[in-house]
Parts: sequence; C-alpha cells; structure tokens
Amino acid sequence: MFDLHRSRIDHLARTLGELFDEGQRPEPLAPAVDVVDHGDRLQLAMDLPGYRREDVAIEIDGRQLVLRGERPEPALAEGETAVHRERRFGRFERSFTLGFGVDRDNIAADLSHGVLTVTLPKAEPAKPRRIEVRAA
Repeated sequence: MFDLHRSRIDHLARTLGELFDEGQRPEPLAPAVDVVDHGDRLQLAMDLPGYRREDVAIEIDGRQLVLRGERPEPALAEGETAVHRERRFGRFERSFTLGFGVDRDNIAADLSHGVLTVTLPKAEPAKPRRIEVRAA
C-alpha cells in the first residue's frame, strides 16, 4: 500500500513541476561578477562562457561602468527540434557605480577562456596614499 501512495505522490509532484515549469519565464541574464580592489586598481571578472569579444561592449560615463553583451541562441537545422534547453541566451546589461575616479586612458579588458576581466586603474587622487605624521 505504501508503494501505491508513493507512486501517486511522485506522479502528482511531476505533474505540478511540469505545470509550473510551463508558466515560468526565464530570469534575465545576469552573468556572475567578482570585483577585487588591488589598491591602485579595481578588477572585475565576469563569467561569459561562449561569448566572443565582438559580443561584448564596455562603457564608462563619469563613475558609471556599464557592461553589455549578447549571445544569440544557436539555430536548429531544418527538421531538428530542441527537446530540452537549459543554456541561457540573449542580452545582458550590468552596471556598477565606482566610488573613485578612473584613469580612462589605461582601462584594459580581456576575454579569455570564457572570463571577461576588466582592469580599472584608479586616478591619481583616488589611489591610497600614506600620510607622514611629523613631530610638531
């Protein structure tokens, strides 16, 4: 008897799961980002597997850093049907407000092995500075 009830519960769980899956919209793309302050520069590392450099745009306006990208969904050949898809495609935009000025001439961005690394050198006034304490 336990097996019969267990089977019905499993069937109900699958049915409810399918019902909710059909109505859900995928969340917007928001690639994961790590930000590290190295003192004289800030470095962002963003996971972008499957992106090419021409798929990514980076802009800085004042203290606002904006990263945009798009990964198109692969086309299926005639007669092919996607049975199950979990990989994410589409556009993303991430923006960050910087708490310091940036040396705009020396910003660097590299895309390697699916990771975008953006290095933002701090402008001179924003760099940490040790202040000597003098005897009075």
